[in-house]
Amino acid sequence: MVRAVASAPGKLVILGEYAVLANAPALVMAVDRRCRAEIRSSGNAVCRLKSSAEADRQVIFRNRARSGLALVDRITEAFPVAEGAAWRGILDSSGLYREGRKLGLGSSAAALTAWCGAWLAWTGQGIAEASGAILRRFIEEHTAYQGGAGSGLDIAASLHGGVIRFQLDGETGPRVESVKLPDGVDFVSVFVRSSASTRKHLAQFRARSTESPAAASFWMDSLDRLSESGIERAAAGDADGFLDAIRDYAGGLQALGEWMGAEIFTPEHLYLMKLAERFGVAYKVSGAGGGDMGLAFSVDPEALARFGEAAGKRYDTIDLAIDPQGLDIRTVDR
Repeated sequence: MVRAVASAPGKLVILGEYAVLANAPALVMAVDRRCRAEIRSSGNAVCRLKSSAEADRQVIFRNRARSGLALVDRITEAFPVAEGAAWRGILDSSGLYREGRKLGLGSSAAALTAWCGAWLAWTGQGIAEASGAILRRFIEEHTAYQGGAGSGLDIAASLHGGVIRFQLDGETGPRVESVKLPDGVDFVSVFVRSSASTRKHLAQFRARSTESPAAASFWMDSLDRLSESGIERAAAGDADGFLDAIRDYAGGLQALGEWMGAEIFTPEHLYLMKLAERFGVAYKVSGAGGGDMGLAFSVDPEALARFGEAAGKRYDTIDLAIDPQGLDIRTVDR
């Protein structure tokens, strides 16, 4: 009897929010909060699924019937098997939540990547490597699960791990390259204790872009240049230039939010930005904004520590590190 176990990391966006939807490059890092999936044979005619995210849930259902968990059902139906035994499954993404609230670490992408890896291993379909074809298929399934929203950068981070440059390409599909942050650059991540609605913000962005396509093109071009410059400086090992790019992109996101009529930088994030300025560190929201996580970067560990201590008096500093490991799949004979 084979037991398949898989895990995939969450992510934080460093540069490229919104602009990535217009084929600009984004800089994304996988972080060491992982979603874990496990599948094994049931031993009888029914399936059992236990999921843990903001709350625990357990369901029992007939073999080849739907579990009622949309993400799991999408994958089992997208990668079917002609005949299959009943199974027991565990999908645990609780590490990407805090007190029932999502942290903004791409929990659904990590969950889909982990479950897909475990399902393909348990059914014998397997994944040889994190190829372009696999990335495209995972993104397709995740985009469909999200109702058509998103670029796929979170799936790419969960699949590949580390720090990546992600860019959409209409001809060749999404492109992923490994990037290293400049030596000495470290970060502190802060959760502002409110979860954002990425779908809502993206819907606002699309609606505003439809109303004013010329203005949308201007903003996307501006953010594209800032993201590209920051990624180039990171790749060149230019720490000071990279930190300047973080500050510049934060300013660009603030202006974009004002144009959209959306709070990308909420009062909480604005407070943290002012706090970062006091300690001489670079700060920006990570992701679509409106809550979730912010990132502070510096080459000065003492300044970063003082910022983290001050930020922690109001909000939650989350201990995160770059996770070099993407999707990890293991099968165990029992």
